[in-house]
Amino acid sequence: MAYSTTTERAAASEQLIINAILPGLRGVKDNRFRGGWSFFCPLEHRKKDAPAAIWVNDEGWISVHCFDCRRNDELREVLVVPHLRNRPSPPPVAPHQPSTPSRQKPQNDLPALIWADTEAIPKDAVHPARRWFANRHLWRPEVEAPTPLRWLPASRTRPGPHTGAGSLVALLAKPAAWAEAWPRLPNPQAVEIIAVDRDGNPALDRPQPDGGLGKRTLGDKTGAVLVLGNPLLASIDAPVRVAEGVADALALAARFTGPAVASMGDAGMNADGFAGWLATAAAGAVIHADNDAAGQRAASRLCGAVRIHGGTARAVLPPEGKDAGVVSGMNPFAALTESWPGYADTLAEVNGWPRWEAQRQAALLMEEVPA
Repeated sequence: MAYSTTTERAAASEQLIINAILPGLRGVKDNRFRGGWSFFCPLEHRKKDAPAAIWVNDEGWISVHCFDCRRNDELREVLVVPHLRNRPSPPPVAPHQPSTPSRQKPQNDLPALIWADTEAIPKDAVHPARRWFANRHLWRPEVEAPTPLRWLPASRTRPGPHTGAGSLVALLAKPAAWAEAWPRLPNPQAVEIIAVDRDGNPALDRPQPDGGLGKRTLGDKTGAVLVLGNPLLASIDAPVRVAEGVADALALAARFTGPAVASMGDAGMNADGFAGWLATAAAGAVIHADNDAAGQRAASRLCGAVRIHGGTARAVLPPEGKDAGVVSGMNPFAALTESWPGYADTLAEVNGWPRWEAQRQAALLMEEVPA
């Protein structure tokens, strides 16, 4: 069937998606990110619920994309092509206008779609993420990168084009979600994206005239934090460390055996439920305040709130610079004993920890202290 205008073709495509394609899919939700719908890919996957999207593109045709397998031609053959044969003329149809409740759901889908498009950070020293670690001594080169932090290549960044090599993506969720999922990861409530170039230096996730930023948070960040380490605070014998940013949390996690938490700004330190969770820490909480007025006020309020909830907390300022991430750049790591890899394997097996966490703990416990 030929259509006289792009608008007419787009209306027919949208009607076909709504009436014929979506009823046969699982996990369908409105997807504001692309203006269409998200769903679980029906092709064979290593994941049971691999995320995919379907939408009407600018030319009025139906587009599909799987964020896991990216076998988009095959996906189109399965979902779209069978319905295009002998398609009747479209009845008049108004553009799809989801109700207010359904319009709010896609915003929560966006972090999961982005997270599904990321990849693990390798140990390769020349990888941009590893160079970002190394430039500021944020994470040991010998230790696997924390699984709550992954890599999004520039080619997969939307809307783009990226001005660098890609972005580090940090998973954010409420403390209760981290605790419930451990030792696995919670579903992302939001993601923090940090754009870098191939040398690990700051970049923009899109050109500056198009609103490019070096860092941005996508999703609902209310009460969401990044946790590096065991979130079951009552079961560990080292203080939990809290700082504002992702780099600060990495620097702390690489230097202290307790979990490190990025509150995602001074406002995040006062999020509902955060102080109550910190109050469960058997060894208390140490709040690493940013060395500015807002950071000091936020840390002081958080300490008071933790104590009100029956916990113990103290605030500390960086000995130099603005924050913990800056301090780490002035303090390279000590050498490790040769036996630390075997100790890491033992810790992973005995405690059921993720491999990166076992390596982090082994490296901290087997540093060679200068004589």
